[in-house]
Amino acid sequence: MSRHVLQDVAWVAAQTALVASGEPLRVHSPLFSRHGIDHAFLGRDGNRGEFQYVKQVHGTELVAAGASTAVDVAVRARADGVFTTQHGYRVAVKTADCVPILCCDREAQRIALAVHAGRRGLLAGIVARAVACLAEQGVGQGELLWAIGPAISMAAYEVSPTEMEAVYGEAAGLRGEQAAWCLGKGHDDRWHIDLQLLAVLQLLNCGVGAAQIEVIRICTYVTAELFYSFRYDKQHRGSNWSYVALA
Repeated sequence: MSRHVLQDVAWVAAQTALVASGEPLRVHSPLFSRHGIDHAFLGRDGNRGEFQYVKQVHGTELVAAGASTAVDVAVRARADGVFTTQHGYRVAVKTADCVPILCCDREAQRIALAVHAGRRGLLAGIVARAVACLAEQGVGQGELLWAIGPAISMAAYEVSPTEMEAVYGEAAGLRGEQAAWCLGKGHDDRWHIDLQLLAVLQLLNCGVGAAQIEVIRICTYVTAELFYSFRYDKQHRGSNWSYVALA
């Protein structure tokens, strides 16, 4: 898929027909694909395969893939991101409106990272923590590529005034005008937040180059027949898996 839009009617119709035929929905980042990086953003009922993943808690912790993130582990690591320097591991996160963020070095040889970034995690600083984590592993910032996957759009994501004010909080890491770019007025006292834009601005503020970032502008709420959406379903019915791996 090469078109990154919020509501591409033709794309939605084509993908709906694909899913109806029994084929699983797999959205790919053209940026990652050009570099031969094994990855995918999976839609409803996507097979999670042999993924390495964590018990997500809407925080800012990231862990290395291993025994505590294996498919059949009894006690799973509590975190919101998992990375690996080992080949053969597919690190993954699951979302149902939150933002999945994948990262890998350009050669897919050194490090791969998957992050679950919901509103709480984003506003607590999980993106900055992810950038710092990769630096701690000795991978230069200029070597990395970032793909931000399907998530609930600004138009579909309404929050309270208190939740809106947190966008201006110090932990969010945004300048005042940047925080304003991520917000829109909703009904009565409600506000809308653009979570994908928030993640992009946080990456830029951490020194990541704009050319290293790609955003797949697909709204999980609008395309709820293709992706699980907690706000659309009104309950937790499933998760959209997103993964990345080293070659």
